[in-house]
Amino acid sequence: MSQFINRIASEQDIEDFLISDYAKFEVLRGARNIKGITSFLNTFSTIKVSPDVLSMAAFLYSAYQVKNICIPKDGDFILAATAFYTPNTFILTADGDDFPRSFFEEVEADYIHFKKAKTEKKIRIYMLKPLWEELSSALNKHRN
Repeated sequence: MSQFINRIASEQDIEDFLISDYAKFEVLRGARNIKGITSFLNTFSTIKVSPDVLSMAAFLYSAYQVKNICIPKDGDFILAATAFYTPNTFILTADGDDFPRSFFEEVEADYIHFKKAKTEKKIRIYMLKPLWEELSSALNKHRN
């Protein structure tokens, strides 16, 4: 794991990293080194995409509409719902814009450096905390 992830795990007192079934799908689709990637993914505890998570994703979709927020891909709703549904979780993502700051607080952002085809690359990673109160408030306004 990168220094960034190790540092935030220490600072946030994170004992275990979790991964959604849907996130595993996103990582594995089109991957060439399935065995190696699967081995890495298996170091994380898995959160199942349950019917409750899917209901939460639909709830989020409505909340985004209420706030006139650009609607991301369906998978991002599933990932966001997983974080809302699972207590004390954060989202680590390179797609920070898919998780609007009105419903997520940016706790940390940094770069992960790596090599690809002998070229140094970097990708910005965001650590986001779900804001249940904001989501609940948006939906209560919508119901009234």
